[in-house]
Amino acid sequence: MPSFRTALVSVWKGEMGIRHISAYLKQNGYPVDLLFCPQYGDQLYTESQLELIVRTAENHDLVGISCSTEMSKRRVVQIVEELRKLEQKPFVVLGGHAATFTPEQALKYVDAVCIGEGEKPILDLVERLRTGRNIFLVPNIWSNENKTIRCITKEGPNLDAFSTIDYGYWGGDSGRYYRLVGDSLVEIKTPEESVLDIDRITTATKDPLFKERTGVLFYTSSRGCASFCAYCQSPKLNELYSGGKIRKRNVGLVIDDLQKIIAEHPNTTEISFFDDDFFVRSLSEIDKFSRDYEERIGLPLFVYANPRTLNERKLQALAKAGKLTVNIGLQSGSEIVLREIYRRGKQNNEKAVGAATILTDYAKSGIIERPWIDFIVNNPWATPEDVRDDVYLVKRLPKPFELHVHSLELLPNSALYERAVRERRIKPVWDFAERPTGLMATAELQDFTEHVKELQSGGHAYFTLLMYCLAGSNIGDYNGSIPSDRLDWLLGEPTKEKKEFLVESFLKNQRVRHYLQERVNRGETEMKIRERVESVLREKLGY
Repeated sequence: MPSFRTALVSVWKGEMGIRHISAYLKQNGYPVDLLFCPQYGDQLYTESQLELIVRTAENHDLVGISCSTEMSKRRVVQIVEELRKLEQKPFVVLGGHAATFTPEQALKYVDAVCIGEGEKPILDLVERLRTGRNIFLVPNIWSNENKTIRCITKEGPNLDAFSTIDYGYWGGDSGRYYRLVGDSLVEIKTPEESVLDIDRITTATKDPLFKERTGVLFYTSSRGCASFCAYCQSPKLNELYSGGKIRKRNVGLVIDDLQKIIAEHPNTTEISFFDDDFFVRSLSEIDKFSRDYEERIGLPLFVYANPRTLNERKLQALAKAGKLTVNIGLQSGSEIVLREIYRRGKQNNEKAVGAATILTDYAKSGIIERPWIDFIVNNPWATPEDVRDDVYLVKRLPKPFELHVHSLELLPNSALYERAVRERRIKPVWDFAERPTGLMATAELQDFTEHVKELQSGGHAYFTLLMYCLAGSNIGDYNGSIPSDRLDWLLGEPTKEKKEFLVESFLKNQRVRHYLQERVNRGETEMKIRERVESVLREKLGY
């Protein structure tokens, strides 16, 4: 085995990239240590946590860090700055979406940036570093040694050609596995300790809408996205790889992978697919997958869907695989927003209702689990009427379903980020450690006082707040924390009575109650928290 030590570090939940790269390096004879160190939102590491991470990573020749979200950038910088203080400094390479789309900024902190998918570039980089060769022309690697030579390959790796993911737990020569739990960096040595719940661990303990999902195995069976949504970075990734052609791993190999991993991890409880849209697969592919999955895997599964690709025949076929949960993104009830702002292609409300109806009909019949439905709010280009249309669409959707309401985040290099910069709605980000400032700079609901400050005043705030109240379980006589028979009343002209009702409903919402309790656990009184939030909401709502 080559004498070269690599450590790959994840700073965010759901980081699949380092697992894929690790599998590829090990397949080619290189040992890899994996460090899973997620924190919630943009929370920084404590001094003791940082010391543990750096102490574990320091005796390696190469340290690769995956940074896929804007919120995790400052954690990356924390680690890199400490590594730079070491007498024997490892070569540090940064990958993930955040690095791919801001490479010049990232290079101020690290030795190199990996653009796009990392299996082949990182293997080439490791081999050149080990043998002392220059790294100028490694495809998709931009380095500080020569910033003028940038070679980008247009062909993504063939997903059938290599072992796609590393879910091992054993130590020895092949590498070790660690996860950050509180102020301890625990080495995983047995299946019982499991690495399966690492990526979800912070979300499971912080957000009741995600429930407590331990033993979840995350897997990606395809790469690429058929959509060109303006809020997403996928269109830019599509440009990197042959115009956005979707690459899919053979269904038989997918089942082989899952069966092998489950044999090594008998405590696996669920398979969660990270594919952007599982239903881009053909009906024949889904049918074969379902038959093999039911026979050889037999665990609950979770997939993402798009209303433009979901149809009843595909759902019927996939439902045969077993206990199925589908997460579908509708994003807006305004067709103007869908078409002119989000660029959601041919999606419209009729297709949205049709797709949701298929899912909820199957859920009511007990064939699948209650579907998850996503909406995006806090869109600075939307009018109050557009946000009202969001509520109208939610009202039209047949129950039961779980509603997830997300705040729009302007991701660097996305079409909406570039538009916001042109229109001077936000200031451009010039430093890798910074996040966009201005409208919609915060995507997660960590502190409600700060979050509600992002609400635009007047009608925007009223209908956006109503959407937050609808989040959660939409079952029986309730849509979230709102009685369904009060929706028509709330959709009328906002009055002081309605605003007061809305604020109370907001504070009763399952998700909000959870966050209030989190603040209480940190030493604040619930009364003070409520007063602070109510004060901001009254200001935004104008009463």
